[in-house]
Amino acid sequence: MSIGIEGYMKKIDEDQYQVIYEYKIADIDIHYISGHSVCKNIEPGYVTIDKDCFIGPEIHERIRKRSSGRKYLSVKKIPIPVEYGDYIRQEKITIEPCTYWNYYGRNSENQFYKMLYGLFQKYQVEENIPDSLFMYY
Repeated sequence: MSIGIEGYMKKIDEDQYQVIYEYKIADIDIHYISGHSVCKNIEPGYVTIDKDCFIGPEIHERIRKRSSGRKYLSVKKIPIPVEYGDYIRQEKITIEPCTYWNYYGRNSENQFYKMLYGLFQKYQVEENIPDSLFMYY
């Protein structure tokens, strides 16, 4: 049984057109070191994302009525799924693999896509480009 996978992304550079993140992924079963973060021992990978890839959520506004009869505006933010696979094919997202990716291949690629999905979801909730993202799964 697996303990899990740990990964993080940290923003290292940003200009008006793109954002560069450093990321690491590690299998805790293999690299577990007495309670310390396992990502320390792995060389980072880099991902460059064009800023036009960050899409805001869909906003639904509706006038509702309270039980007292007063009306109010209800605003709901609905996250939109981002087609990051298309962005990778169009080279709007470029990936430089970390050492874990080179060692474990396809499994680490799936873990990276989960982190990328989490990054876009965090953007849609906060509505600003995240400085970092930590995931344990």
